[in-house]
Order: sequence, then structure tokens, then C-alpha cells
Amino acid sequence: MLILLAAIGALGSIAIHLVVPAMPDIAASVSATPAQVQLAISFYLAGMAAGQLAGGYAADRLGRRPVILAAIALFTAASLAAAFSNSVALLIGFRFLQAAGGGAAVIAARAVLADISPADMLARRMAAMMSLLLMSPALSPVLGGLLASYGGWRANFLFLSACGAGLLAASFTNIRESLSRAGGDKPAGLRAGYAVVLRYQAFWRFSFVIACSSSVMFGFLATSPFFLIQQYGLSPAAAGWCYFAVAGAGIGGTFAVKTFERRGGAFRAGAALCVCGCAAILCCGFAGLQGVLPLIAPMMFVAFGVGISAPAGVASILRLIEGRAGAASSLSGAFQMLAAGLTTTFLAQWPIEDLAALGAPLLAISVAGLILAPPGRVSEIDPLLSR
Repeated sequence: MLILLAAIGALGSIAIHLVVPAMPDIAASVSATPAQVQLAISFYLAGMAAGQLAGGYAADRLGRRPVILAAIALFTAASLAAAFSNSVALLIGFRFLQAAGGGAAVIAARAVLADISPADMLARRMAAMMSLLLMSPALSPVLGGLLASYGGWRANFLFLSACGAGLLAASFTNIRESLSRAGGDKPAGLRAGYAVVLRYQAFWRFSFVIACSSSVMFGFLATSPFFLIQQYGLSPAAAGWCYFAVAGAGIGGTFAVKTFERRGGAFRAGAALCVCGCAAILCCGFAGLQGVLPLIAPMMFVAFGVGISAPAGVASILRLIEGRAGAASSLSGAFQMLAAGLTTTFLAQWPIEDLAALGAPLLAISVAGLILAPPGRVSEIDPLLSR
């Protein structure tokens, strides 16, 4: 079950990372500028936010299973339509719908995991799910680079559609309703469900830090293809291996969650490591260092920190309010995607010509996250629940 839930939750991530190495080819094919293709990521993240808001509410009100099935179906259909887009406007529109399906799916999958997990096991199971989820950004860019190199960028979207169809069949067969097992009541309305969550100050702090970490990672994803492929001369397939290295560091971070939790708390430690990696990018830029290694090595450090902080933060949010796992997760996920979307939109207009210009905004975002990161372990978050 954990593997299936991770695969469902990975749909949105796969759809981003599989397409990243093909972004320069997409720009050339549909006569778009790099900034327009980068904005496609911003609209994708907006779709993820919308899907998470709607999916979280629906998962608490209607149940986890119907949301998962409907979300995967939307993702599959939109992926197929995107494969036949002949303009950047159509591509952006179908990417928005694709993201909405992926966003709703990941929220419902997280809610199922929260339903079936004891409180003292949730952080570890979330870390295990996160490690499986991080296999998608590790492998997807490599596969995406190969697909783009040998089949063209449309093959990437056909592959996504096939993945969605397979997961839809597997979910229909294996996913059972889990909401009743959590013992939570269904919200009376959209405002009532979310208003409960929004009263908790700790929710805002955890969500803000997670949003900062995501903004750093998506900012890197939006800008790095044009560094690696256009400036540094890598092929899409070679660039995919660079993303594999970064994602592999993130997977390593998820395995370190337990160690950092024992030593006083994983969440704040992960945020601190993210700051160190962003500072290294800025320092490389000021030193005049350019190339693959000065970009990828610090980002591996950033990804390691995110791999530590993300599962700890998500587990903390899911524990905040009993019976509101879907609403809490969807609100946090929407905030995360909106923040990342604003970051990628800003970076698309920002004159990024070297690593210093990239490192400066990423460092500012990561420092803001570290300042507000709550201390302590996941199991000790109760004192933070002031309203």
C-alpha cells in the first residue's frame, strides 16, 4: 500500500521533473521564449495549489478513494491533450489541468497514510513515503532527457498519460476508503473545514518553512535547464543525470530524518542545511566559478536539507488537528505551490546570467524559512499549538 500511495503522490512531481530537460526543446518547437516556458512551470504550480485545495476538502468530505480516482483520471486526460498541443498557450492550459489532478492525488494519498498510521509511526512512514516519492525526481529527469533526445518532447507527455492510466487501474483495484478509520468527522462546509486549520499558528510556521524550501527547489528547476543545456552545453540526457544527483541527495536526506529527530529535531536542521547550500551557490558566483559542478554540488546540499525537513514538516502538519488531515495537508500544499509559483514567476523576469544572480534570491528565501522554523521534534509539537 505504501508503494502505491507513493506512486500516486509522485504523479505531480513526475510531471514536473520529466519535462524539465525538454524545456529548451519545447521553447523551440512552439516558438516560445525561455521566459514563457518558465511561466509554464508557474501555471503548473498554480494548478497544483488549486488541486490540493479542492482535493483536501473533497477528501475530508467525500472520502479518499473517489478523490484519488477522479484526480488520476484528470491527470491522465490532460497529459494526453498536452502531448498534442501546438502552442504555448494550449500547453500551459493543459499543464494547469494536469497539475490540478496531480495536486489532488498527492493530498488524498497523504490523507490515507495519516488515516492508517499510528501517531508515533507517522513521521517515519512519511519519511519512507518521501524517500519513495523522491525516486521520481531522481529518475524522471534521466528518463525525460532520454525521451526528449530520441522521441521529442511530446513523447514525455505520452509517457505521463500512460503512467496515469496504469495508476488509475491499480488504484481502482487496491485503494479502499480509509476516512472512517481515522475517526474524524466530515466538515460541514469549505469555510468550516479550513477555518479550523487556519487558527493554528504552528500550521502557518510549518507551512511557511516548507514553502520556502519548495520555492528554492522549484526556482532551481525553472532556471537550471537553460544553464545546463544552453550555457554549459549539456544534452537533455546529460542534464537529466545532473537532476538525478540532486534528487539522490534529497533521498539521502529522508534517511537521515530519524537521526536528526533523535538529536533534537529534524525540521530546523534541514532548513539550516538548505541555507548553507544556497550560500555556497552565491559564494561560487561571487568567486567567478561557473559550470556544472559549482551549480549541482551546492544544490545537492540543499536537496539533502529539504529531504530532512520536508517529511518532518508534513508529519507535524498532519498531526496538528485530529480529523482534519486532508484540510491541513491541502492548505499547506496549496501555500507551498503558490509560493513556489510566485518564485518561478519572479525568476523568469529576473536577469539571471550567472550563479551569483541565482544564488542571491535563493539564499534570501531559505534564510526567511530558517528564521521561522519551529524547534523541537515532531512528537513535541503540541506546545506550539497556540491559537
